Amino acid sequence: MAGRVEMLAFLFTDIEGSTNLLRDLGVRYRTLLLDHRSLLKTAFERFGGQLLGSEGDSLFAVFPNPKDALLAAAEGQLSLNEAKWPDGIALKVRMGRTSTSASRSIRPPASATPLTETRSCFRKQLSWLLAMLSQVTSRWSRWASFV
Repeated sequence: MAGRVEMLAFLFTDIEGSTNLLRDLGVRYRTLLLDHRSLLKTAFERFGGQLLGSEGDSLFAVFPNPKDALLAAAEGQLSLNEAKWPDGIALKVRMGRTSTSASRSIRPPASATPLTETRSCFRKQLSWLLAMLSQVTSRWSRWASFV
């Protein structure tokens, strides 16, 4: 018997220039990273998202639908833009979203994690999606600041 098929959306984030930020900020980079994660996690949860993992300065979350993932990304960008960062830097975070249908009856191998399975499926799409969504949310946040 086939399982129920659902649409899921995955959101990936990555801090632009994180290596340079780490070098420039030194030990203060840890606080920046924790604040960044907290702001984005709050935005993700507000729109029904669940943070599945993090690696370095990247986050990976899943949402029940694509619309909520986009709304969370937009709110996350606004929160990041409004935050005060060390040395007055403008923290830039790339975000990308992709969607897939998933059956509740299909389970990945026991050795797989959501992060590794999804990376193998979406690696090629990720950089394009990150760049595109970052541009859209950046433009939207500039527009929203004038409203």
